[in-house]
Amino acid sequence: YKSSLEMVLFPSHSGFGLGVERTLAWICGLDHVRETIPFPRMIYRIKP
Repeated sequence: YKSSLEMVLFPSHSGFGLGVERTLAWICGLDHVRETIPFPRMIYRIKP
């Protein structure tokens, strides 16, 4: 019973997901987070 209660109180994934890139995109008013990442992974570009 205790372990199931801990799963409800403390889920394995928590947080808001606000990293530096997401915060910067929000501050600058950009459309996509990809515009703030220094080396984004695209279909045509796999290696930085």
